[in-house]
Amino acid sequence: ADRDYFKAHFDGGGLALFISAPVQNRGNGKWTFYLSQAIRSPEGEIIGLVLAGLSVDFFVDALKSLSSLETADESEAISLFRSDGILLARYPWREDAIGKSFINQNSFRILRSDPKGHVEVADGFRLADPDTSSARLVSPRPVAGLPAVLNITQLLTPALDGWRDYVWRTAISVGPALILS
Repeated sequence: ADRDYFKAHFDGGGLALFISAPVQNRGNGKWTFYLSQAIRSPEGEIIGLVLAGLSVDFFVDALKSLSSLETADESEAISLFRSDGILLARYPWREDAIGKSFINQNSFRILRSDPKGHVEVADGFRLADPDTSSARLVSPRPVAGLPAVLNITQLLTPALDGWRDYVWRTAISVGPALILS
């Protein structure tokens, strides 16, 4: 009864589905979050909960497979949040951030102005390095049918490296023709 999913359903909110904050599983110590749904009597009274525990490791591996990085570094991050800003999973892994709220970060500011999300260049402090401000691309998107948000961030400098190489190759190959014409 001390878990947030239990309290969320019994506080009278009438939730259909609830995603808990990640906790360390009491059985194996692994980070886990839970999906829960109330079972109701014909009169609408809660008579039980259906609960599924999901390993954060599974989601970290799934996010890693989406990453363009060969090895984990902090130039790019892919994160799964609850819609209220609680971090559920992240690649690269940051145990110190799991379960904390990031509702005041750029990703959720973007969603407040555009509920479908979009890509934006943001500046400010980062989850990966709260002591350093850096420009980065931020792209949050709500997860269809779930109270969750997928967010991808990438530092601006590495994101533009390929574009800069393309511009230089184009300028070198096309530039002489433009000058001679």
